[in-house]
Amino acid sequence: MNMTRPVEGVEELIDQHRAVMDLLVDAMEAMRDAMPHGRDYIGKPERYEADRELWQVRYDSIKAIRDGLLQEALALYSGRY
Repeated sequence: MNMTRPVEGVEELIDQHRAVMDLLVDAMEAMRDAMPHGRDYIGKPERYEADRELWQVRYDSIKAIRDGLLQEALALYSGRY
C-alpha cells in the first residue's frame, strides 16, 4: 500500500479527526466503567438484560462513529477521499 503525504490543508482535518477519535475513545472507556452489572440488579434480571442491551447499543454507536472517523482520516491521508 503506497501511503503518500496528504495535500496541504488536509493535515489539519486529519488532526481534527484524530482529536475527535481520542475523545470518543475516552467516552468508550467511561462507558465501560458504567456498564450495567448483575450485582446492581439483584432480583431484577429482566431490567438488567434491558439495560445491558441499551448500554451495548450506545457503546456500539460511539465505536461506529470512531471507526468511521478513522476510515475517513486514513482515506484523507492516502489521498483517496
